[in-house]
Amino acid sequence: MKFPVSPIMIPAPGLLRNAVCMLLAAWSVPSADAAVTLLREYHLGEAGSFDGLLPQDGSGAGAHYTGSTGAITTSTILPSPASGTYSHFDGSSDAFGANMATIPVDNFAIGMWVRVADADRQAGIFSPGRRADGNLRFHVENGYFAASYKGVGWIGDDPTDGGTVGQAITENEWTHLAVVRSKGVSTFYINGLAQGGTSTATPVHETGRSHLGVFNQGLSRYSGDIDEIRIFSFDPDTDNPVSALQVPEPSALVLCLGAIGCLVTRRRK
Repeated sequence: MKFPVSPIMIPAPGLLRNAVCMLLAAWSVPSADAAVTLLREYHLGEAGSFDGLLPQDGSGAGAHYTGSTGAITTSTILPSPASGTYSHFDGSSDAFGANMATIPVDNFAIGMWVRVADADRQAGIFSPGRRADGNLRFHVENGYFAASYKGVGWIGDDPTDGGTVGQAITENEWTHLAVVRSKGVSTFYINGLAQGGTSTATPVHETGRSHLGVFNQGLSRYSGDIDEIRIFSFDPDTDNPVSALQVPEPSALVLCLGAIGCLVTRRRK
């Protein structure tokens, strides 16, 4: 049975408003009911997620980043729906060197939260590799989100050919990006929605080559925020990887209304 949606006004001025909105957003994220196997996890802000300026792998695999450029800072101001603290990249900072070679080339997923500060550029967000053709890359392409296999082709629509409405970037807004490769087919997801076009290319994951906030060798650095990068494998015959991407349900809506508070509506079944 469905009940009418009724708004609940929660007074939460100033910093309290931000904290309440974060908690409510986290409440709206469904639990991961897919029986996936976590391979890498970068919290990018919480206690223990950095060793100095180096992002640390929280999955237990020990795939920590080994080098960085500039200062990756952390913040709690208007956090992502996934956690209360995130990393900020100012266009001159990045990290590199994490080992991704043990990630399988099929039946895996990579997801993360991003908030782009400057969309009018080409910039690398995250890649499990570096230079080799076939490296999976998440990036900004002059106003559009993009996913590709380096030197092979796009996953989703071609953002250099006008892109699509679904891949257009809204600056300063948290967005969830993911690529799921299942039974040889890779699909690009934005906020849990599959984008047009898929790829059957075989990915290449390199030893000690992962890049965060940059393509490689200081080229095309990212300006914005990143939070909660998760990489996992799954059984395509029994698991539903999309349900494990930690994306808020379409039926849940969290709106922070200036200094007034948060208006939360949620369909109940």
